[in-house]
Amino acid sequence: ILTSTVSLLLIGLGVFAIVVGSIQDIPNMGTIAYAAILIVSAGFLQYFALDGVFNENKFEVICFLLIAYMLQIRLIYMWVTGMWFDPVDQRTQLSYNVLDWVTLSVTVIVLLLLVPLTIFVKRAWSKFGLRLYHVVGIDKFLLTLYRFYQIFLSALKLDLQFNVIIVLLGGFFLYTTVADATLWFSVAMGVVSIPWGLFANYAIMHESVPAVVVVYIFAVLEPA
Repeated sequence: ILTSTVSLLLIGLGVFAIVVGSIQDIPNMGTIAYAAILIVSAGFLQYFALDGVFNENKFEVICFLLIAYMLQIRLIYMWVTGMWFDPVDQRTQLSYNVLDWVTLSVTVIVLLLLVPLTIFVKRAWSKFGLRLYHVVGIDKFLLTLYRFYQIFLSALKLDLQFNVIIVLLGGFFLYTTVADATLWFSVAMGVVSIPWGLFANYAIMHESVPAVVVVYIFAVLEPA
């Protein structure tokens, strides 16, 4: 319930920011781009929380807390510095003032919710282990391998989130500026990196050394 509330508040803030950025005669693409990234991040936030607890993956739960606190720090920074951008049309100044205060209100509420969530996570860790026991038993070597696999999956999911954000930002810059080859390459690699993550998981699941080699070669190229 708490994690869903946090995610829904952030998604709602993102949707409201998109509406504010779109009501002008000339849409404020900066506001819309930041809001889209916030919505994507909030969606991944909810996934990390639910999947981490369901699969007893401590590393995903850590990712949830890190992303949650980083988003709040970013929102506070945007509120202080006015990073939601000044309106292009002065007639919408009131809407941007409302957006600023809604941002501050959501940030305060989410920070208050993160306090009990952090305490819950700390206590939940002591309960983790039953699912791990059912999967690999009590063999120490298999337990170590499974923990490495959990870290690998967590890193892949973080990588997917970063690539989606890169594609969003790249699309924003392609739409608003004169694009060069480097920008096109980054966006293209971001798109390709999404199925790459599925292939990387396949390589590990099937213990395919050639496939893992391909994964590592591509990992050097991908922007995230």
